[in-house]
Amino acid sequence: MPVTHNKVSSIDDPPEDVLAGKIVPSDWNTDHDVLIDLAGPEVTGVLPVDKLPPEAFEVPEMSPSGLVVAHETVFAGKPTQVFTNGQAVTYDGVTYRAEVPADGHSVVQIVAGGLKMTQGTSENGFRASPGDNGGVSILQNILGRSRLLRGGWALWVHLDSWVLAGTTWFYVNQVGTTYPWSYIAGRKTRNTQGGANNANGSLGFWHAMLGIGDTAWAFTANAENPAVTELWHDGPENVLMMYFRSPLDVEWWYGTYSGDWPAWESMKWGHRAMFLDTKYSATSQHGKYRDPKLWGFLPVGGGTGGSTNSITCARWRLTYWNP
Repeated sequence: MPVTHNKVSSIDDPPEDVLAGKIVPSDWNTDHDVLIDLAGPEVTGVLPVDKLPPEAFEVPEMSPSGLVVAHETVFAGKPTQVFTNGQAVTYDGVTYRAEVPADGHSVVQIVAGGLKMTQGTSENGFRASPGDNGGVSILQNILGRSRLLRGGWALWVHLDSWVLAGTTWFYVNQVGTTYPWSYIAGRKTRNTQGGANNANGSLGFWHAMLGIGDTAWAFTANAENPAVTELWHDGPENVLMMYFRSPLDVEWWYGTYSGDWPAWESMKWGHRAMFLDTKYSATSQHGKYRDPKLWGFLPVGGGTGGSTNSITCARWRLTYWNP
């Protein structure tokens, strides 16, 4: 950053020995020219707007913070096994318990493609509950108490395949307390609860966030349960992701697994559900179990609809994003 004095004298300066000990007048307060090279590395500080180069106004593209996979279980490829009712098994540090009603048709098993649920006349499941995992939800075991409450985490389920031979429905990605007071869940349905009547059926999102007692599972809005809702997407997408902004604020996204999990940016938004804590009934199951440290997790489960219907979960994972 060169500084040039405007006063240029035609008289040479005297020798140093003459100047020694003397005060020589000068035009030190004369105006100076200050030349600034913006490309130079020595330029720092704040410059007037009209002196800034064009590149100073370029805003870099915002990129999402890094995705952290806190846990992933791949059922596909695990040793094949047929479970009995109440049987517990541990995969990758998480203990599940099979729920197989004695109806002569329900089957819970590991097949080549993953965890397969075959329907009967009663609901079946494969649940990771606090009681089998140290008395605390696996969500808290994996994420930690602070991150669980702060939010910014997501549950993903990848469906390997399904057979929807007739009117039927299945759980996908269910979180909450035990039936019938589930907090939030996905559904895969055909010709019921609003689902399409075809081989792919529909992906659905169900919540009972304002549930009061036993009415929490009502499928239509009513005076006691005004916020219960079901929204459906018809199509072949095989990934359902629930993003928890907080335990009280959840978004539903869907996409397609093709060799790997889909990037969130490529997925489609389905719905967002929020609720006010003041709407809870003090005596309801939601009121008792609203703390997420008490929630269970069920990757897939069978509803009702007949023994020819099935769904297979290849894998699930729990993620969060660094701030």
